[in-house]
Amino acid sequence: MANIVIHKIEVSNCPNLAEVLEAVTTPADDPKIDDPNYFDFNTIIPEPPELKIINAPHSAASLAYFLTDRATSPLSRINLNRYDPAVYGSSDYKTVLNDMREILTMYDQNGNVIETTNNRYSGHYALPPTLDALYESGKAITTLADNHGFTNWYSTRMAIWGTRFNCSSSIRVEDGVIFDTAWSSPRSVIDAFAEKFNLTMTVKIAEEGHFFWYVLNYENGELVEERDCEDDDKYNLYLELFGYEIEEESEEDENTDEVTSS
Repeated sequence: MANIVIHKIEVSNCPNLAEVLEAVTTPADDPKIDDPNYFDFNTIIPEPPELKIINAPHSAASLAYFLTDRATSPLSRINLNRYDPAVYGSSDYKTVLNDMREILTMYDQNGNVIETTNNRYSGHYALPPTLDALYESGKAITTLADNHGFTNWYSTRMAIWGTRFNCSSSIRVEDGVIFDTAWSSPRSVIDAFAEKFNLTMTVKIAEEGHFFWYVLNYENGELVEERDCEDDDKYNLYLELFGYEIEEESEEDENTDEVTSS
């Protein structure tokens, strides 16, 4: 389960704040969910369009399908690792070849995907609707690599945003917005937000495992102060953002730690 990082942006002296916040807000992707994304990273630093084409769960197989010209040439002759779309580690040739062969059996003679209850190819892991779409998914991986230097959604987002997902939840507050991310903070997005709208603002950031916390101050779009994991900020940040008090370590506890470590 991801460690949550809470961010609170407080903007000051901004007469058009409502317009600024509206500019970074997008409707919910799921029509069943009423809440929009009040701080959509894509409105500030857009993802490359190729990511919308790539079928992430089956990206390696779609890449092989494209590089072998719709499975008409041997995969062994292809430098698969040049465009390796694996998020963690490298794609294994044999595994990719077997996956591609199995996936091709999931399409009918007209190139349309066959309905299935197989968990490997349904729900989140659903295949592209047609073989043409499978081909375009593989092609998008090579385009992403050639144009931007990335091969998958993870490397792209970590490079352009500094975190692997868009914010998971967000709310508007009187003078700004509060939003969550997983594991890390989108510092490049926050910097770009301040610069884009020439904002004077304070950003408070805290990670739930107490691994890091920050206070960032911007004036007219430029970062003028960064307080990184300072003890004086820790108590107030966790009380404000997470709603609980952090107990201060007593001298007795410190002495015990020293004896244990020695």
